[in-house]
Amino acid sequence: MALTTLLRIGGQARPAASGATFERRNPLSGDVVTLAAAATEADAAAAVAAAADALPAWSGLGPNRRRALLLEAADRLQARTADFIQRVAAETGGTAGWAGFRTFG
Repeated sequence: MALTTLLRIGGQARPAASGATFERRNPLSGDVVTLAAAATEADAAAAVAAAADALPAWSGLGPNRRRALLLEAADRLQARTADFIQRVAAETGGTAGWAGFRTFG
């Protein structure tokens, strides 16, 4: 079953303003792996506005708090490494080693 990927704007997951999507297919099997929101110019403008709205709160944080938040985000991404590798391999037809950027030798 294909994973549906939404946009994340202002901390909220949402479809593209137009409702349009596009498919990512495994090049080996032809299976649809991901159905992704196809962002529009309106979505890009909304993302820019959301970032501008968030800037005062972010810049008001001290460097230690910003660092802690970025490290927390990194930890969350790293905890999902196996999931990312599986999805990249499915979307590209690559091996898990290639999808995980592993080097050998």
